[in-house]
Amino acid sequence: MAYYYPIKCPYCLKSHTNSTVRFNLNDAIIISKKAVWKNVSSDNTVDKGADSFFSGNDQGWYAEPSVNEFFLEGGSDWDTDVPDTPSSFSTNRSSIGLPSSGYFTLDELKAIFGEENIKAEEKIVITMPALTSEAYSGNLLVGVTIRVIEDGNEIEKMIRGRYCDCGDNRKMSESSGSIPSYVILLMGSSDSGKTVYLASLYHSLSRKGKYSFPPTTDPCKAIADLWLSVLSEGKAETDIETITEDLYDYGILPFSTLSMTNEPLTMEVTVMFNRTGHINKALLFLRDVPGEYFTNRDKQQELRKIMNQFPKFDGFMITFDPMTFKETVFPAQDSEEDRKRRKQVSQFRQVIIKNIAPTMANNMINQPVAAIVTKGDMFFDRIYTGALKNKGISYAMPLLAKSQQESFDKPYFDEINYGAYRIIERLSEDISELMSAHFNNAFFTMVSALSRNPIDMYIGEDGRRRVSTPSAINPWHVTDPMLRLLMKLHIIPPLDETRARAMAGENQYEREARKSINRNIINEWGAKYCAGGYSGNLV
Repeated sequence: MAYYYPIKCPYCLKSHTNSTVRFNLNDAIIISKKAVWKNVSSDNTVDKGADSFFSGNDQGWYAEPSVNEFFLEGGSDWDTDVPDTPSSFSTNRSSIGLPSSGYFTLDELKAIFGEENIKAEEKIVITMPALTSEAYSGNLLVGVTIRVIEDGNEIEKMIRGRYCDCGDNRKMSESSGSIPSYVILLMGSSDSGKTVYLASLYHSLSRKGKYSFPPTTDPCKAIADLWLSVLSEGKAETDIETITEDLYDYGILPFSTLSMTNEPLTMEVTVMFNRTGHINKALLFLRDVPGEYFTNRDKQQELRKIMNQFPKFDGFMITFDPMTFKETVFPAQDSEEDRKRRKQVSQFRQVIIKNIAPTMANNMINQPVAAIVTKGDMFFDRIYTGALKNKGISYAMPLLAKSQQESFDKPYFDEINYGAYRIIERLSEDISELMSAHFNNAFFTMVSALSRNPIDMYIGEDGRRRVSTPSAINPWHVTDPMLRLLMKLHIIPPLDETRARAMAGENQYEREARKSINRNIINEWGAKYCAGGYSGNLV
C-alpha cells in the first residue's frame, strides 16, 4: 500500500491528511474551455466540441472565447451570473449558486460541485515506513481539478495550493507530504541575537552551496554531499531576505523580532550518498519567537497562545547573550541597562520552568535542543583574556583555538559542546542548571553572527544600529547548530570518528583500519545508505 508523510503546518503544527487539507477557490487556474450545444426548444445540452460557432438561431453553438478574452471580460473567473445550462457531464448543474471563493476540503468540493465534476490530482511518494502510519495511506493529494459550466462553456480549473484551517488559512509548502517535515523553534531573551543569527544563517546557507562530509578537498573521499535550499516565500512583514540584504549590503542591524513570526524560514534539505547514489530529503521550518514573549509580562499572554504547540515541535534553538550572564567578565556600558538584561535570563528561566516544561512528559524537554552562545566575537577580544582565564576559560580550549576548522564529525561536535557548556557553566550557573534540569537532549555551541573579530557599530541618524563596514561581516560557525540538529533528527548521519587519532599502543595500520570502519559505520540507516548493496526503503 502507498503512503505519504504527514502534511505538517509550520504555524499551528497540526499534521494533516489528504482528507483535512483545504483548497482555496481563488487559486483556481483555467486549464481548458470548450463550447457546449444548447437546444433552446428542448433545453438539452450536447457537447459538440470547441471548433464551432454561434449561429444566432434558436439552437446552435456557443463560441469558445480565447483565454485572453475570458480574462479581459473584467469579471471574476468564477462569474455566477449565467443562465442555468445543464452540462453533458453533470446533469442539471451549472455555476449558479456555486461559491466563487472560500477554502474547502476535497469531500466538501465534491458535495458542492458534484463528485463527477471533481478529479483528485495525486502523487506517488516513496516513504520511510518508520516516519508514516496508516493515517497517511494512499497517494498524496496535491491538487484538484473542477469542471463547471459558465457562459455556455465547459471549463476545467486546477487548484494546487493546500491550506491549513488555522489562523488566516495558512498556505502549506508544496513539498509537504512528499518528504518528512520538521519544525524548529528559535527562542531566547530580548536582544539575545536571534534575528541577526537567523539572517547570518540564511546568508551562509544560501551562499555556501554544497557541503561535503566529512570535509575534504577530494570529492572521492566524501561520504555524502549536503544541499540546503531556502524556500521561504517572503510574505512576512519584514522577511528574512530583506533583513539579510539590509545587514550585508548596508550594515543595518534588524529591529527586535516581531514580524518574523509571520513566516518561518523554510529550507529543503537534500543529502546524496556518494557510494550508493541514494538521496535523503527533508523539509525544515525555523520559527522565530520574539524575546519579549519570554521577558515582558505584558507580552507573555502571546506565548500562552501557542503553549500547546511546544510538545509538537521537533527541536529547539535557544540563544544566550553573554552580556546577560550572571558572572560578567565584560565591561558594563550602562549599569542600569545591563542589570535589566541580566534579569531577562532569570525571567526566561522562569517561563521555561513554569510554562513550557509542564507541557512536556515528566517536565522534561526531550526534543533535540541547540543551546547557542551568541556574540562569540566578545570571547576573542584580547582585552578580556585575563578575566576569562580567571573564570577557567582558556584560549587553549578547542572552541576558541585559532586552528579550529569547521568539520562534521563527532569529535568536532564533542569539542564544540564541551567548550560552549564550560563557558556557560563558568559564567551563568542559572542557565547551566536550567539546561540540566529540563533538557534531556541539549548540545551547546557558540557562534558569532557578524564575525569572529570584533566589528565596530554605531547608531545612525535614523536611530538604527549599524555596522561601520558591512564588507567586514564574516559569520563564524553559524551553521554548526543547524548541522548538529540535522544529525540529531537523523536527516544527515551523525558521523563517528572520521579523523581517527592515534590511540596508545596502536600502530598505523590499526589506526587506518579503525578510521575506515568508522567512515562506514555511522548509524543504522546511514550505514544502509553509505555501505552499498541496499535498495529498499528504510525501516
